Amino acid sequence: RYQGDAKTLSVTLNRIVNNEPILADGVMQIFDNGFSNTIDESDAPKMPNQTESLSILKSNNLLSIESRNEFSSADTVQLSIAQMKVANYQLTVSNNLTNTNSLSAYLEDNYLHTRTSVPFNGSMTVDFSISSDPLSYSPTRFRIVFASTVVLPVKFVQLIAKKISQQTELQWTVA
Repeated sequence: RYQGDAKTLSVTLNRIVNNEPILADGVMQIFDNGFSNTIDESDAPKMPNQTESLSILKSNNLLSIESRNEFSSADTVQLSIAQMKVANYQLTVSNNLTNTNSLSAYLEDNYLHTRTSVPFNGSMTVDFSISSDPLSYSPTRFRIVFASTVVLPVKFVQLIAKKISQQTELQWTVA
């Protein structure tokens, strides 16, 4: 069993009822190089829910907790939603991960074809809706992707700031 300070990433699924988020389900990943990336006794299988369900899909297995090696630029966390109702929802991604490998993390919505940045050592929330369209409640609608951050060298040759009403307009030229 793991005894250290865990680096974790958790995702909660909230259903919106009367404009208030109500917790429906959640999952967690625990990262440490002492864990295996294969499913073993450190992972927790998903127990069935009677209502909406959120799982981690790994090797055709549904998990509520996955213990694994540190994340890298090739990693994807495939989430699985099930038993969704026609309603409004939120996914909240929270973590205490530190970015030591020049990586970025994104929550991808395969239905809306959007990619939302997930901050390291923080949290973010994405609102979404389930409709009668079967693609809106596809089990593999959401995933978290880790990708290398590529920083291109930029040289600013001119920067102009203008105050317009209560805002500032920036114009720049790069070489």
